[in-house]
Amino acid sequence: MKIFWPAILISSLVLGYGGYQYGLYQIPFQAMSKAEQRLSERAGGYNQMLHPPRPTSKARTIVRPSPDQLYSACVYDLSHGPIEVSGTAPLDSYWSLSFFAHNTDNFFVINDRDLKQKQFGLILAEQDQSVPAKYANKQVVRSPSETGIIVQRVFIDKEIRAEELDQQRKTARCKPCLLYTSPSPRDRQ
Repeated sequence: MKIFWPAILISSLVLGYGGYQYGLYQIPFQAMSKAEQRLSERAGGYNQMLHPPRPTSKARTIVRPSPDQLYSACVYDLSHGPIEVSGTAPLDSYWSLSFFAHNTDNFFVINDRDLKQKQFGLILAEQDQSVPAKYANKQVVRSPSETGIIVQRVFIDKEIRAEELDQQRKTARCKPCLLYTSPSPRDRQ
């Protein structure tokens, strides 16, 4: 009987610690699920680029937004195939696309220094997805998760250029590759 209570205590501590660790593991997934839901609702669905107005001190769509940057975001869903991310980037001001997996990991970034021309076009696909031959000339980025968020940032280097840079930012698109046209199950919710 003396061994019974210590065994229960040790088992309880081990199970409690395991539950605590599991809870910590789930935090990034839960945070990203909320962000994906909120952004996709504002964009009108998945695989659509959202171009919100320039951030102010009250804006919180992006964590800690900078008023001298313009942001766009796309919540991607690769459940029905790859997507194409394209647009025009300013080559004379900072610009970047950052890809975040469903667990919040940043798995790919491209910026204005990486581009040779203003037009950009990338294909985002899961690790095992094939890309239609039509897109063979585009850079393929492999996502570690089925869903996630792409964030575009454009730096306003001079206030006089804010409108011009905003127009360039708004050319960014996020859409399913043409071979894959069926809507995402998430869009039917």
